[in-house]
Amino acid sequence: MAASKMATEAPGLSEITNGATAKTAIVTVVVKRPLIMTWTYKSQGREKEGAKLQCILQCEDPAEYCLGVAKMQSQDKGELKKLMETTWNENAVFRLTDISLHKEKPTFVHTNCRLVIDLRRTKKTALMQSPKFPLAPEPNRTIADILQVTETQRFDLTVMIREIMQERTSQQGLRIMDMRLVDGSRIREEYASLPITMFFRNVSEAESFKKYFVERKPMNLMCLQGTYKDDQVAVTPVKDQFWFQPAAGKRSEVLAQQAENLLTKELAVKDVAALNENPSSGAMDFNSEPATLMVAGLLDPNGPFIKQALGEETQKVFQLNLVNWPTPTQDDSITTNAGDRLFSSSVDISDCSGKVMLAARSKAMLQVAAIDYPSSESEALAEYKRLLQNGEMRHPILCSIRVKVEAKPSKPEAEANSQGSEPNGHHTEMEAQSGKTYNAIIVEVERFDMKEWTLIPNDSLQSVHTLLSFGNLGSDRLLAIPLDKLQPAAFSNMAYSFADDKPVALEKCLALLQFTKPTNGKQHTSGIRVVGERVRDMTAEGSDKEKYYGTVVLSSFEKGGDFHITEGGTIVLAVINRVSAPTYSAHAAELHIETLQRVVQSEEVVTKAVHFMRQMQSIAETRATNPNKRSSDETMLHWTKSRKLNRWPTADLPADPSEVAMD
Repeated sequence: MAASKMATEAPGLSEITNGATAKTAIVTVVVKRPLIMTWTYKSQGREKEGAKLQCILQCEDPAEYCLGVAKMQSQDKGELKKLMETTWNENAVFRLTDISLHKEKPTFVHTNCRLVIDLRRTKKTALMQSPKFPLAPEPNRTIADILQVTETQRFDLTVMIREIMQERTSQQGLRIMDMRLVDGSRIREEYASLPITMFFRNVSEAESFKKYFVERKPMNLMCLQGTYKDDQVAVTPVKDQFWFQPAAGKRSEVLAQQAENLLTKELAVKDVAALNENPSSGAMDFNSEPATLMVAGLLDPNGPFIKQALGEETQKVFQLNLVNWPTPTQDDSITTNAGDRLFSSSVDISDCSGKVMLAARSKAMLQVAAIDYPSSESEALAEYKRLLQNGEMRHPILCSIRVKVEAKPSKPEAEANSQGSEPNGHHTEMEAQSGKTYNAIIVEVERFDMKEWTLIPNDSLQSVHTLLSFGNLGSDRLLAIPLDKLQPAAFSNMAYSFADDKPVALEKCLALLQFTKPTNGKQHTSGIRVVGERVRDMTAEGSDKEKYYGTVVLSSFEKGGDFHITEGGTIVLAVINRVSAPTYSAHAAELHIETLQRVVQSEEVVTKAVHFMRQMQSIAETRATNPNKRSSDETMLHWTKSRKLNRWPTADLPADPSEVAMD
């Protein structure tokens, strides 16, 4: 009772306005929803890990609740976990005095009391006899209040579901619902309503949410975000921080009493926001809009091109075609720091322009591995790990990807420690001399269709050459090279040259090979050596058709079957990672193969494959004869777009970018 009296007489949570008033307040709180939030970022070129403990601090008054935060110290996440388990655990009760506030942008605070208490610096006294706390917080914002949002702002609502307008399933198996919410608030004489798109990770979560609609019960939607743009507001749930729960308290009781009137179809309502079907804080599908054509070498974190490509935009989605994303090894990191879902912070992708390291979200990792998206993150992680550990995972040699790049102020540590960056903070950050950092993450992938062999329109080939003119081309480029142009090299894995040009170093190249006879496998202590003889270049012309090559593959026992050719005439797309002098005089050279994919043995498919490979070879040949001529039309790079993965811009490039036609 004494503690309750002190809390009543001293300033309460809602009276805290700054650090000074916080020192005078005394509040009694119960801990709700403690969790450890983690993210990665780069500072001064080095990757770092950020983490913090965050929870809801609920007072006896259901309308008085705020956030509590404890930052990780000395990169010790174990200490943070112990702090949550032993002190700031679910339903723990404390009297807080000499309160210290954690610096946080109010725009990222969703609770009624828009402040964040520093759990480490605030004095606390554990209480054995708990006061009577409410069953749930009571958000004080209403749907009508959303009209006052003029910038990004997070908030909570107590609502009822008036209607579910549409239900669908995303490509990765997420359940999606478009719905309209009401809470009894009004805009003049009309009742306010909120259209919103909700994403659910599995059927169980979706049905649990839908139950509130069926039973006509009020619910709390916690951690929504309103974003003001183009004179309208869009409201979305904040990824990884949103949750819903049964509403309780007086507002909930009043809303339940109004249900019959509010949920009738005859009642006129007025929407306060625009429906956003692809909220940035949700599990977005980045295939819905055209993406700007790009090459890997221009996503270089040390290069100036990202600044130019984004201009004043804060976010842009790029499409890269004919990309090689190698299959991960068991030593690669494939999960978030918490280990609870798929995520890769360091994926090396390469194409005809070079190599770059990007991050990749779980959806992209599953797409490139051809894994159907399971009903939950845990199932996705389990299946991915199983395939990787058993040596059963196979990436295609080529794929098409979409990369989301975001520009942020060049204060990685400060940004990483704000709630605004954490939910989407798992990115590779690119620092440029522009005063900004650039987060890049692979968000969508489509495997290259080995049956279709989609050809590259001439205009798109020109666009690729223009893009290449902006890059610093090195030996890490993945080019398609005619075998007769390859040769061993002293300081690289191979070299190529056209006509009398100086040999150009390469680490890998692509080739379309035909095995005229089955391969031979020879076991050694730790794997299999697979040897091929009399192998031809399917793109060769004239007398070069009569040249033969030897092949060598060093494989593990598990993957030996991938490389063993059982029938003569088999055609494969191969990545060659070394060229050496021939072992047999009948061969022009010996090709060391890193990976291969078999081509469908039909005349139509093989004809397409040969034509396609010759198009790719023209990229290397043109660059060899036309070195580093920078295009004057730099604006082209901003509006040469593809509508779909594995597709190219097809129209002639007009003077007005708005006139461009896209595939």
